[in-house]
Amino acid sequence: MMKRNKSNIPIVIALGIALLASSTILAQDEVKSDITQAQHLSDLKALKIKRDSTHAALKQMELPALVEQMNKDSRTREHFNSSAYREVVNNRKSESQALLKIIQKQEKVSYIPLMALRKINKKAYEETDVQLRLDALADALRETIVYNRWGIPHLYWQAPAKSMIELGEDAEKILKSFLSDESPCAIMGYEEELEMEAYKYRRCDYALAMIMEIRDQNVKEIPKDTAGRDKMIEEILAEEE
Repeated sequence: MMKRNKSNIPIVIALGIALLASSTILAQDEVKSDITQAQHLSDLKALKIKRDSTHAALKQMELPALVEQMNKDSRTREHFNSSAYREVVNNRKSESQALLKIIQKQEKVSYIPLMALRKINKKAYEETDVQLRLDALADALRETIVYNRWGIPHLYWQAPAKSMIELGEDAEKILKSFLSDESPCAIMGYEEELEMEAYKYRRCDYALAMIMEIRDQNVKEIPKDTAGRDKMIEEILAEEE
């Protein structure tokens, strides 16, 4: 009769305990995963309810209230991330003349209502006072913290930058006032952040790039280093001396 090797018993017990512990950990992880997934689904559902509620409220808003909301959004949001802007461009195209009249009656208007009018009726947008447009766009540039609303100079422009460039020589004077503003620019988005890090754009560089566009210079060839851009800025500022 074979004798059991007693020296292996502790090893077997230890393995058994380890397997039990491992199974317990896996079970706990599965529970945590289920809870996390359930919480994620719950958060998405809550977000959808909130979004649907916002959309429903916007659909009930009169146009003046939407303009007021767009004015508020102009301080902190990109036009394309304003729910009021999206409501106007998606569902209020027939009200473009009414929007024009509201804008014309305001002593001061922010950039998002102008971008909404530009989107739904470019001809009506061009009927707005040039100085009003310049002031709104200059305020938008001055107040910008995240530059997604403008685009990336050497790659693409968003509507506010295109609108400023369209104003041509009228825009140059106000853009020149930004050429000494070296405030650093931030932007959201992985690829956008990489481009911004490579060029280290400042507010003055955005003004420079728009002036280049106005003068039909190839902005895609804008110097990558700040020293090269500073030289171009100095040359433009020297024009007024």
